[in-house]
Amino acid sequence: MKFMRFTVVCFCLIMLYQTPVSGQLNYYAPEKIIYFANYLFNNGEYLRAAGEYQRYAFALNNDLLSDSLLLKIGNCFQLGGDGEMARHTFRQIIEQHPGSSLASLAHYQIASGMYEAGDYLESNAYIHKQLTQLPDGEIRLKMRTLSGVNYLKSRDWKIASNTFSALLAETPQPPMDSLLTELHALSQAGLYLSYKSQIVAGMASAIIPGSGKIYAGRINDGLYSFFVVGLFSWQAYDGFEKDGLRSVKGWIYGAMSSAFYLGNVYGSIVSVKLYNQKLEQELLKKIELHISWK
Repeated sequence: MKFMRFTVVCFCLIMLYQTPVSGQLNYYAPEKIIYFANYLFNNGEYLRAAGEYQRYAFALNNDLLSDSLLLKIGNCFQLGGDGEMARHTFRQIIEQHPGSSLASLAHYQIASGMYEAGDYLESNAYIHKQLTQLPDGEIRLKMRTLSGVNYLKSRDWKIASNTFSALLAETPQPPMDSLLTELHALSQAGLYLSYKSQIVAGMASAIIPGSGKIYAGRINDGLYSFFVVGLFSWQAYDGFEKDGLRSVKGWIYGAMSSAFYLGNVYGSIVSVKLYNQKLEQELLKKIELHISWK
């Protein structure tokens, strides 16, 4: 009997909690949900905000979400790092609202998401497919600009330079004109990067151990290689000079000298490769300083 009474009391309390009292706020009202969703979005809790925007649509009993709400949800997923859900949501705008002015923006957001994921070739393929269908305007200009940036990120300096030159020739309005000028300058800088040759480094170290690393700017490593290879070679020579081909010392130091010698040649080639990569990375870092795709 006591258990039944306890159950009834709990049930009444639950119903009282779920039933809005006259004069009190209804936290399940659509206007309260959208307010909370905007609060989460403005505070950087994008994935939680996406859920609240979806709950808002459910509260309105809308089977077909509006294009603006889908765009908001897609942006939440993209900013929250869920690129797959972001693309799916943006595609819903294109499929469900093909005549919407936001459809072009959805195309751009899809290409932008690919760029942010590092899929520069995939992003460019998508851009080139959509450009023939996009009307002239801001979104088309941004799509073409993003295409040039994809070429920059792919180290295709020449194509990037040509892309930005073509856009600048169309006399874009501020602030795009200054952005394109900066990007064109970066693409030109990429064309004239002072790369070093891996072949030269390898051949130099084959002739004078360590010289290839010095050529790559690693002076201390180069001097160390020269000293070690020289020391072991001298010890091998000394051993063979005293005991001939039966010299244990000669064979041991000869083997060590050969290993360090070959490692010195290979290391010089790798050093130049890393040097060239550093040149590119320092230039590519400047791109992020000039671009904000949000």
